[in-house]
Amino acid sequence: MPAFKVSSNGHKVFFNQVIAAYTGWVGKRNEYGKTITFSDGSYIPAKFVEDIVDFMNRNACLYPWREGDFMIVDNTVT
Repeated sequence: MPAFKVSSNGHKVFFNQVIAAYTGWVGKRNEYGKTITFSDGSYIPAKFVEDIVDFMNRNACLYPWREGDFMIVDNTVT
């Protein structure tokens, strides 16, 4: 799966599920910690992915939802 795509606004964007693939998608094609690689085929070190997870957790934000609220997300831009 290519890591970069052209988004709906015309920008080249990183478009991948690195964290999910690395930590959670275990099956015939995926082995924990060995699912994602650099373009040369070498494995991405666990510390690198753990740093990304830590960054995401430190920068997450929660919004209070009320009945009737909804959200639309353009995944190709977000």
